[in-house]
Amino acid sequence: MPRCTVCSHPQRAAIDAALVASEAHRSVAKRFSVSAPAVFRHQSEHLPAQMVKAKEVSEVAAASALVKELRELTKKTGVVLARAMAEKNGAADLLCAPTSRSDPGGARAMSIRAGRAARRIGAR
Repeated sequence: MPRCTVCSHPQRAAIDAALVASEAHRSVAKRFSVSAPAVFRHQSEHLPAQMVKAKEVSEVAAASALVKELRELTKKTGVVLARAMAEKNGAADLLCAPTSRSDPGGARAMSIRAGRAARRIGAR
């Protein structure tokens, strides 16, 4: 009975890691001296589901961290907006709003939109 050349390869763990990282089959095949069809078959039929799930879990964790950061930023911006509205000085206060380390441009844009809203509310 034919055996998978990737499963019996001495560097199988590295091949699996490359496949989980979405490296191209041809690139993996060339690097580890196996055929591209063998790499494809191995990924389709033998790649441990646990490795694929581990990558998905990692992506979900990263997304969760981003959502948490956005919630914190929204909360801080709301506090600054409330203070700006109370002082009727939205533009000056909101331009100093805290920014996100991973997306300072997005946080600034959110602060500017909140400042415009504060001015509209204050003008009424």
